[in-house]
Formats: sequence, structure tokens, C-alpha cells
Amino acid sequence: MNRLRNIILTLFGAIMLIAMFPPAANAQLLDAAKERRAEIREIRRQDSIAYINACKAGTLAAFKNYLKEYPNGLFKKQMNDRIADFDIWSKAKQANTIAAYNEYLNQSVTKAFIIEAGDAITELESVDAWNAIKTTGTLQQVKAFIASYPKSSRRAAAVKRAHELQGVEYYQKGEWLMALAEFKEAGGRNSLEYKHQKMYDYCLEYDEYRKLDEYTPESTLIAYLNRHPNGYFHNNVSNEIAVRRAKELDKYSTSVDYENAMAFAKDYRTQREVQTYIDRSKADAEAYRKMRKKWERDENGGWTDFVLGCDFTGNVGASDEGQKMCFDFIVGLRIGNYRDPLQFEVGLKPGFVMPGYVSSYYDYYYDYYTDSETYFHMPIYGKLKINVCNAGRGKFFIFGEFDYNAVRDDWYESEMSVGGGIGLGWKHFDMAFYYQNDIDYIDPHSLGVSMGVYF
Repeated sequence: MNRLRNIILTLFGAIMLIAMFPPAANAQLLDAAKERRAEIREIRRQDSIAYINACKAGTLAAFKNYLKEYPNGLFKKQMNDRIADFDIWSKAKQANTIAAYNEYLNQSVTKAFIIEAGDAITELESVDAWNAIKTTGTLQQVKAFIASYPKSSRRAAAVKRAHELQGVEYYQKGEWLMALAEFKEAGGRNSLEYKHQKMYDYCLEYDEYRKLDEYTPESTLIAYLNRHPNGYFHNNVSNEIAVRRAKELDKYSTSVDYENAMAFAKDYRTQREVQTYIDRSKADAEAYRKMRKKWERDENGGWTDFVLGCDFTGNVGASDEGQKMCFDFIVGLRIGNYRDPLQFEVGLKPGFVMPGYVSSYYDYYYDYYTDSETYFHMPIYGKLKINVCNAGRGKFFIFGEFDYNAVRDDWYESEMSVGGGIGLGWKHFDMAFYYQNDIDYIDPHSLGVSMGVYF
């Protein structure tokens, strides 16, 4: 600024000299004055540029640097006003209250931060407005807030809250899929109020539940139950599994299968339905068992079989007076087939007894011996067989037998005999080895072998 004053004084002196000196000298003075004016314009131009650059920078350092370079510049006052404005703005920002920003607007001369101050006031107003409705506000109030404060820092929270409240409205109307979509837009389950989280759980489970149908694999249904052990539709899905399993029961099902089906039935109606299928399965199983048993019995000979066979016995260790051999035919009826645990057989054994030789009282008295002769006899027999174990397609068995000699010679045979033995039987044939004891006979012990054909 001192330089400018010197230039102005120089110009004034030059004008005075022009008036005092001749024209030649005046021309030189005019040229000097032009140069001075040019210098003045340049200085003013540089001052303006420096001011503009400082304003563009908009920093306190730039403002102070301008005053340092141009302490008496053309824009000294404006720059001091800006520095003062900056200080007032800094204090307002530090306080960050609506009152502080209003004070800035009232005190500021340049109002360089008028837009920022307005935005800050709007932001603080939006925060207060949001705090007033963020937990108790209605959907309409939240939407009005979003419309009123589009640039608020609370807008994102407000948008999520709007989705949450919209989801609640859809839930209450029974539009659960739309409610679920809104809840997800609100940030998911953990972003919702606790009382709304149960609504979210219901909608989420419903979304899974509606995708289940009659073609859904059981493994998927069980996975659903595991994900929602206390779910709203848990019992529905469990009942579906119970009925499916019940429908699969058949004549081959076991008590374990029945229990597995009934375990999933969650209400009385389903339990009764499952029980109906269980009863049907048991009835089918019983019918099949009877049919199978009848078929097996028929395959194994049925309830009764006729038997034709032969039987040969002989005394063991008998004296001369008691020796005999018997050859009999067997004609009988077997009750029970060869696979049954017990079999009973009854019939006749018509045959021949071939004694050795035996002395009569008369012969013995006179010491005279006569040879005995073959004679006919016919025992009536009853036999009880007990199967012991399998033997390929046959059975090992033990048996006991009682014979009543209906036609006999009292001299050679007793009235009754008992015995028992072992044998091997098949469907149409068996062979047995046995011991026989004639009751009240002189030499009762006999061994025998029998064979029979069953048809």
C-alpha cells in the first residue's frame, strides 16, 4: 500500500511539473504518469487475484496469508470479515446445536457457511424428530419423516423401520410372504423389535412350509422338523410323516414300524388314523400268516396223512422159550405233518409172529419138545413224535409208542407193549429205530426198525 501511495504522489508531482515546464518536458512527464497508472492497475489486479484464490481455498490459513501479503489490500475488510466468519462458524460447529448455528447466522457478516449452517440445523431437527418417533411412531409418521428429511443421517434407520412396520401390517392381514419380504428389507430377524421377531419366525417357517407337498421326501420333512423343533407348523409336518409311514405299513411290517409311525402322530385324530392303518396291517399280517401257514402245511402234507409201511422187531437177549420175530404191515393215519413240532399217529399193524421154539407144560413134564408155528397178530398202535431239529429237508425226531395187541396168541405175546426210539423223517417217508417192551412177557425186550410212506 505504501508503494501505491508513492506512485500517486509521483503522478501528482508530474502533473505539477507539466504545468510549470515547456511541452517537451511535459511529454516525458506524461509518459512517466502512464507507466505509473499501469503499475497501479497491475497491483490492483494481483490483489484481486490473491483475494479470489484465498476465497476459493476457503481456509483460515489462506485468509491470513492474504492479509500477510496485502496488509493494506483492497479487500482487507472483506478478508477480516471472512476470518471472523470462520471463527464464528468453528464455534458453532463445535457446539453443534441449533442455537449455535442460529447465532452464527445472526452474527456472521459474510455468511460464507449459510448453506452448511442450514443443513446442520435441518440435520439436528431430523435427529430430534426421529428420536421422537423411532420406537413409538406409526408407519405413516415414519414415512412422513423420510419425505421431510431426505438427507438426514437417520434416513437409513427410518427406511428400515418403515419396512419393519409395513411387515407388521402385512402380517396382521395374513399376507405372510409379503410380510417376510418387508422384514428382510428391514435387516432380518436381529434387526427387528423382539415382539416382531416372532412374527418373522412365523413368516419364515410359513415360507418353508408352503413349499412342502405330497411329493416332498421324508428326509426333507424331518430336516424341517429339526430346524423348527417348536415351530408353528411342526405338528402338521409331523402328522404328515406319521400318516405317510402308516400308509406304507403292510403285512411284513413289525411292531417297530408301528411305533415309528405312531411316534410322529401329534394329535388324537392323526393317532386314530395311524392306528387304523396299523390295525389293517396287523389284519393283513395275520391273514398272510394263516395263508402262509396253510400253504406250508399243505406243502408239508396238510393236517393228516395216511401211512403205509412195514415194521420188523426181534427179541434182544431172549431165552430159547422167548425168542420171536415179528414182521408187520403198517396202516395208519398221521395227525400233523413232518414239520410240526408234535405229530400223533394211530393205526393197525397186521402181521406175523415167528417164534423160535417153546415148550408147553405137557411137553415139559414129559420132557418132550414141540416146534412153534408162525401165527397172525394185529396190534393197534398209537405213536407220538417230537421233532428235535432240522436235517436238511428232513427232521430228526424222537417218539414214544403204545401197542395194544388186539389179535394175539397169549402164549407168545402180552396184551400191551410200550416203546420209544429215534428217527429221521421227510415229507413222504420216515425211518425209525426203536426199543419195545412187552408188558408181562417172559422176555420183553425187543429192538425194531420201521419205515413208512405218507400220502
